[in-house]
Amino acid sequence: MHSLALPLSRRHRPTLVALAAVLASTAGAQVSWRQRNFDAMFAPAMAYDGARNRTVLFGSLSGNRPFTAEWDGHDWQTRQPATSPPSRVEHAMAFDSVRGRIVLFGGTDGQGTYFNDTWEWDGTNWAQRTPAAPPSQRSQHMMAFDSARNRVVLFGGNSSGFRNDTWEFDGTNWTQRSVATSPPARAFGGLAFHAGRGRCVLFGGTGSGAVQLGDTWEWNGTAWTALSPAVRPTGREAHAMAYDATRQRVVLFGGRDASGARDDTWQFDGTNWSQAAPAVRPSPRVNHAMAFHGSRAEVVLFNRDTWVWNGTAWSERIAASTPPTGSFGHAVAFDAARARTVMFGGNGAAVNNETWEWDGRAWQRFTPAVAPTARFTHALAYDAARARSVLFGGFNPPAGTFFNDTWTWNGTTWTQLNPAVRPAVRRHHALAYDSARQRVVLFGGQNNLQSFNDTWEWDGANWTQRAPATSPSARNQHRMAYDSQRGRVVLFGGITTTALDETWEYDGNNWTQRFPAISPSPRSLHGMAYDPARGKTVLFGAGAVRDETWEWDGVDWGQRSPVVNAAPRYYTALAQDTVRGVTVMVAGLDANGLSVVGAWEYNAFADSSGPGQSSGGSVLSATSRPFVGEQLCVSFTSPVSNGVILLAPGLARRPALNLSLSFLCTTINLYVDPANMLVLQANGNPGTLCLPIPANASLAYADLTLQALAQSGSGCFNASNGLQVQLMAP
Repeated sequence: MHSLALPLSRRHRPTLVALAAVLASTAGAQVSWRQRNFDAMFAPAMAYDGARNRTVLFGSLSGNRPFTAEWDGHDWQTRQPATSPPSRVEHAMAFDSVRGRIVLFGGTDGQGTYFNDTWEWDGTNWAQRTPAAPPSQRSQHMMAFDSARNRVVLFGGNSSGFRNDTWEFDGTNWTQRSVATSPPARAFGGLAFHAGRGRCVLFGGTGSGAVQLGDTWEWNGTAWTALSPAVRPTGREAHAMAYDATRQRVVLFGGRDASGARDDTWQFDGTNWSQAAPAVRPSPRVNHAMAFHGSRAEVVLFNRDTWVWNGTAWSERIAASTPPTGSFGHAVAFDAARARTVMFGGNGAAVNNETWEWDGRAWQRFTPAVAPTARFTHALAYDAARARSVLFGGFNPPAGTFFNDTWTWNGTTWTQLNPAVRPAVRRHHALAYDSARQRVVLFGGQNNLQSFNDTWEWDGANWTQRAPATSPSARNQHRMAYDSQRGRVVLFGGITTTALDETWEYDGNNWTQRFPAISPSPRSLHGMAYDPARGKTVLFGAGAVRDETWEWDGVDWGQRSPVVNAAPRYYTALAQDTVRGVTVMVAGLDANGLSVVGAWEYNAFADSSGPGQSSGGSVLSATSRPFVGEQLCVSFTSPVSNGVILLAPGLARRPALNLSLSFLCTTINLYVDPANMLVLQANGNPGTLCLPIPANASLAYADLTLQALAQSGSGCFNASNGLQVQLMAP
């Protein structure tokens, strides 16, 4: 990568640099979902799959649901394997690097049942193994893979009492090792394989009499040896350990000693323990999980929040925010004045009237003195002209009550309004805010007597029923969003006696049914929100409990293939965070009717809106998600002798300007001013280029615009599509 002196006159060079602003791609958007917080999870286990560069987590969610997820260095991807170990806690996992499998053994269901089953994860599914003579049932044991001898090593644990037996698994059978000397019986200790020394390192745990042990041992495949380091951590239990292969250190964090839960970080070099003193660190904790993510040379720690350790410092990746309890039938809206996603009500353990807000990092619950009655299947929309979230209707099952009350939320207070005229009581209706006309639009819904196809508008003081010449049929469980670029309320789906796949638009006077060539399948109880930066209405989920993501551009629906996908769900809710440029999805129900907890966020990390020229241009795309503090890598396809990348950082999209110059092969489109452009070169086919992104948190969610020029055989330059890139928070 280097600056390029272009073979052009001086008067042409500034104009060429401005080509970085050409937007839009002939290819689809490159998109991703990100899980932003987790349900509580007690004593999960983790191991790094070096064959697939993923850290794998297995644990138990509320409701005794087995949970498998993979960490790619930035995000957790929930997996949906066809088979899975039963739900459990206090199990252990290790990666067999020879066979390319993660091995799981034992654990307990927390209800008095202990396991001695052996499972393997191949990156797609769990498969149960049936070794002839496995270890006895247990939990709280320790496991590591000895890569010098190609064996999974297991030590100790607890069921009817603490154990000090040593076992090895060769991929087919378990073998108990007979040793002359053994560490004292224990549970809740730490075990990691120190590859530099070819030894498994054992530290601490709970011993007989509930003693918190502080001893260090090594296993060389034949014998245990007690070590006597001059400095060592305090005796403790329920800590976590992982081997940092880059720095050849065993890393230990947390646990519980005589003083309580700890937040200290220790490293063992094979001879001595040394305590690190990072300025920032995870909170004190026990029963967390750790693994060394080899492709990024980081130790990953998980315990609802996610942290990484680079050998000198801890960095938080996902905050330890406590999300709302499992909910469905709730409603959300984005308060643009306060940059918060507002959530109200829903049904989980019970119908509630809780008010929550999500700021992109943490959840906050509000307890106002006055609030709407507990309900679900209501609707919420943000009235930007009056800086209020507007709530209407809903249903309370225990009381059998349908509502037609109107409330507003200003960030601190709920206020009930009492208009003289208002829609009938109902649930499963939809609201959307028409920003051009400054009206909240309501359509449809149902009560115990009928479904509706009426259209109402709220002006901040009164409800007015509209009488459009055409309307969608009566329905409920549909979703709506307002397309501000086209001035239309978009409605999709819903249900009458069967689910619908209809797309309708409302312009403030009439409803018009659209007939796109491509459309999502019939569905209801999905989520929908409009992304104004990209001019797309985003839809997720429902329709036989799907994990599909669709986008509507005003002409057609297009199904997206996210790099990281969200778990399937229905009864979910979406809102567009216009400050950070992400679509927020909150909670819902999975295919088994169980609650999905927390917030997910969706964005197009690379997208565009049209070709750079009518024909003959190359295709520019991002090769990976661009994270702050890392690299932005792009590629473009075209037989090139000189590939020129032009970069326009942090500039807004602008109307296209057609441009024709002597060094261009044809007329191209121009979108931004030429100020602050970078001109860089990449060679080959495809041409590739990586640019460092400064580790500056303020750059998160900033936009960059790029375009490639490729020199043709005749010497003129062809333009690629433009590429709009959104930088992502680490």
